Amino acid sequence: MFVSPALHFTTLTKRTSLIRRIYILFAGLLSVVNAHAESPVDIAPIIHLRNLVQSGNMVAGETPFSGFPFAVENNSVNKLTLYIQQGQLPPKYVIATEQLVNYFPIDKQALLDDKRTQTSELFSLNATHAPSPYNHDTHLLRIVIIASPTTTSSINWTEKVQVSLDFNPELVLEYRLIGYETQQARQHEHQHDDKLTDTHKNTITALYELRYNPHYDVERQQLKQSVVKQVRLKKTHGHQRFSDFTPYQMAVVRLHYQPDNIDGWPQAATSTTFAVSNVDGESRFEHASDDFRFAAAVAGFGQLLNHNAYLHDVDYAKLIEIAASALGNDELGQRQEFLHLMRATQLLTEP
Repeated sequence: MFVSPALHFTTLTKRTSLIRRIYILFAGLLSVVNAHAESPVDIAPIIHLRNLVQSGNMVAGETPFSGFPFAVENNSVNKLTLYIQQGQLPPKYVIATEQLVNYFPIDKQALLDDKRTQTSELFSLNATHAPSPYNHDTHLLRIVIIASPTTTSSINWTEKVQVSLDFNPELVLEYRLIGYETQQARQHEHQHDDKLTDTHKNTITALYELRYNPHYDVERQQLKQSVVKQVRLKKTHGHQRFSDFTPYQMAVVRLHYQPDNIDGWPQAATSTTFAVSNVDGESRFEHASDDFRFAAAVAGFGQLLNHNAYLHDVDYAKLIEIAASALGNDELGQRQEFLHLMRATQLLTEP
């Protein structure tokens, strides 16, 4: 019987697609087996973070888990510029705060040289905190994740790398992920890799506003005397809960990903784990790095644009002052241009 080339090709394509789906299913089952066979700190199935990306104040004792995607789009600065040039303020949530924060390049080498930076085979993580400029009784936690250059060939960032945090309720009473207010409505923005710049493919910056327990300051002074150079997580066969945290751990960060092999087939899901210490911070906001303070100013600016109800001790004038003092090494002039944009926005808000 004669079979047309087109029909033969269609049949072959369907078979290949079926084989690939079976392979992916097998890889997923294998990851679950590995998760039970070894410590969940080292190997864990990929977590779908749609339900973990939550805005607003969260009580760590009730909802200790949070998360955010590794990649963000970078078009909010252009959108904002168009609105301001037309003499208008953007409608609420048109501008994504997390996109504003990740628009600007960071000094990667300075972060890699920072003694607080933790490095694995594929990723480096720098987590620092300082008193928040937004509210007098909170702290700002900045998490920067850098992927090694060799990683980009084996991992699809927009689909296969996800970040989750497990907060320690004994130290963190409340937390708030800054930005991502309309994350579910903007899911399509993270599906096209060609929209992301190289900076966003290899790094991600996320900000959390935290409220510590009332005894944190006293405990921190005591813990500074005994903190070790590098936090090592103990391995257990159950999920890590707050009772498993060491006294100086405020959170555990996990990067979940499913790399492909050299033939492009997905391997078993795995994860890389880092610990975030409550002693790796600054006692005063002014002592934080230029990158930290500028990110805080930009994030605060985005929150004011979106009429965020969680900012009580900051306004446009204060944020502009912070940004102007944290321009740092602005070789491309992007920070200076954004500072002009902040000032133009402030004028539009005045009666």
